[in-house]
Parts: sequence; structure tokens; C-alpha cells
Amino acid sequence: MAIRSVAGTDTVNTFRTTFNSLSTDIGDLTSLATSAKSSIVAAINEAAAGSGQFTIRDSASNTQDILNNDTLNFIGGSGITASVSATDTVTITIDLTDILTGITAASTDTDAFLVNDGGTIKTRTGTQVRSDIGALSSISFNIRKYTGDGSTTTFQVTSGQSTNSIIVTENGVVQRSTADYSVSAANCIFTTAPESGVLIEIRELIFS
Repeated sequence: MAIRSVAGTDTVNTFRTTFNSLSTDIGDLTSLATSAKSSIVAAINEAAAGSGQFTIRDSASNTQDILNNDTLNFIGGSGITASVSATDTVTITIDLTDILTGITAASTDTDAFLVNDGGTIKTRTGTQVRSDIGALSSISFNIRKYTGDGSTTTFQVTSGQSTNSIIVTENGVVQRSTADYSVSAANCIFTTAPESGVLIEIRELIFS
């Protein structure tokens, strides 16, 4: 903005013109973005009072106003460091080695897994996790042995077994499920009758 001045020897008309130019330089007070519009001084004071003020809030909705000339401190802790840079950046570094120091393996009956429950880290025991995902607690075998006679194609298995839950061998050679045998009801049915004297072994998988 140009410097406006009036000499003592200037005419009243020159004073009027210079004064009007000063008004143009300053602008219309109603165009100010501040709520205070009565004067330039009031607007400047309002802007200065509100400049840089902001509010911080934590996860529990607690708030704190940061006012002009206040300092916002970033304080680290065990395994956590905070550093600021000239580019208006705050860097938070977490060292899990320090945080997990001192944690030892629990005994068998107290082992637990860390799980994410809606953003909150919680523990679940092995039994609970197995129940959560519907996992099996154990797998065992029930072995049935038969001897082929060259004509019999049907051999009994435990009720509830399926074509894919048994392993069938003839003289130790693993047979192909569906192609060489299938299960119907409580029977293992061979596509072709095992030859006479052939040792048939049916391993049933028992899930629990």
C-alpha cells in the first residue's frame, strides 16, 4: 500500500483526495472475514487472538485447547520415541523389542493368542481359538483288514465314513478314491473285486 501524506501547504481539496485514497487502500470494513468489523484494529485483535488455536481430543473424547504460545509436547515411553522435524512432522517410533521384554512363555494350560476384537487386543486360549474357527481337536485312525476272495466287492466300514475319509490299500498299494472304490452307507465298495489272497487294509480317519 502506498504511503499517503499531506503537506501543510496543500489545499483542502488535495487533503480530501488523499484521504479518499487512504480509504480505498484500506478497503471496505464490511468485507472483513472476522466477526469484528467496527474497525481495522478490532479485526486485527480478533485475528491475533484466534490465530493458531486448535483443540486436541483423545479416544475417550477428552479435549484440550492449544492456545497461542502454548507448546504441544510429544512424550515417549518405554520402547516409544517421538521426534519432530523442521517440516512440521511428528514421527512416532515403536520398538516392540523393548515393549515385549520380560514376557516369558506361559505353561501349557495358560497359553494364549493375541486377537483383534474390534480394534482392541485381547487374549484367547488355544481351546477358545479352536472353537472359534471350528478346528478339530484330534485325528486318529481305525484300521480294518480283510482278505480278497476274487468276487467280494463290498467291505464294511464305520458308519459316517466317506469316500474321502478312508485310505485303502491292496497288498500295500494305495488305491484311488472314486476310481477304485467308494463308500456308500457303512460299506466300502470296490469297482473291481480284489483278487483272492490280496490283503485289504482300510484306514478310517476319526475326527474329534
